[in-house]
Amino acid sequence: MSDAFPLLVATDLRNWGTGLKFFADVFAYNLLSATKFVNELVKKLLKPSGVVNYSTASI
Repeated sequence: MSDAFPLLVATDLRNWGTGLKFFADVFAYNLLSATKFVNELVKKLLKPSGVVNYSTASI
């Protein structure tokens, strides 16, 4: 992802030189970490609790 990042940034950021690679690496790490956190949170929240919801259960 960090190799493609320079193609997507504004001209001001391109002038950063090697700082842009560092920025792109940190950005990619943060994006992937946030994605992992959200996925784990969704799994935890959607985990079956074993409690039957009788309002939607068929009789």
